[in-house]
Amino acid sequence: MSQPKPKRQHYVPQWHLRRFRDPSAKTGQHYVAAYDRRSNTQHQRIAVTNVAVEADIYTLEEPGQADAYAIESQLAEIDERENKLVSRIIAGCSVPNEDIPSVRAMLESLHARTRDLHQRIKHEYRGSIQRQLGEQMEEEGPPPDWPDELRARFPEYIEVLKRGEWRVEHEKDDLLALQFRQDSAFPEGLAGFRGFTFVWLPDAAFVTSDNPIVARRHAHPQWGPIMDIGLANAFELWLPLDPHHALLVAHNAVACPTLIGLPVSQVRDINNALMRASDRWTIWQPGSAADQFLDLPETRAMRGRRR
Repeated sequence: MSQPKPKRQHYVPQWHLRRFRDPSAKTGQHYVAAYDRRSNTQHQRIAVTNVAVEADIYTLEEPGQADAYAIESQLAEIDERENKLVSRIIAGCSVPNEDIPSVRAMLESLHARTRDLHQRIKHEYRGSIQRQLGEQMEEEGPPPDWPDELRARFPEYIEVLKRGEWRVEHEKDDLLALQFRQDSAFPEGLAGFRGFTFVWLPDAAFVTSDNPIVARRHAHPQWGPIMDIGLANAFELWLPLDPHHALLVAHNAVACPTLIGLPVSQVRDINNALMRASDRWTIWQPGSAADQFLDLPETRAMRGRRR
């Protein structure tokens, strides 16, 4: 019996959304509270499966093709590693030095997983990147170590590449690596952020959004903007890990390993920045009072149903 195809695909990983779930829900049921900017609706309880999800957002082919779900499969492996990483950080109340490269990779991954990713995959990888590669290979000729049978088919391969139709049937073709290379701004800018702080917020609550990494700018008349990392000119990045924990990544600074508590005004600033950065969804834990630290607009409220 064939496995069901993962047609409903999250552009915010479910491991992240589930960390804001209702802890009173039954085992296996994951509900969050959310504001939907598209419909100007506040959901008191909505299933994680219905938040930050679209059909076939990472699907490369028509359903049934061999590599149609290659990226979704690879993202599932990344999700498992990132979930374990965050659990380890929360349990240890700090970011160990040996985990900093993994945290950087997670930040790049979360930043990259937006709803336009599938368009870049289909139009860049299956289009312009392959065409450029085909033109380059046509000019250089077949690699000298190719056997005669492959050299004979070289013109055929070039035409397939130039049409953007290259497929690898029996092995991964590094689609994910190609697409997660990103424009240089974010990963290169991220290299300047060197202070990693674990933030514990016992008396207030963070929200998250469908752009869960938010940059906060500290204006200064002498310093001016430090750099453009694709989000904002900023000195620090914030990634809420759950309602009461977050990562603070500071620019060109050695941050303290653990920070307990923040002023209410700062929590509100971070939460509102996450909502402003969202494309559609702002998410928080039901019953956590996170919406008290968020300036929600007047919305049409929808009450979730318990099952």
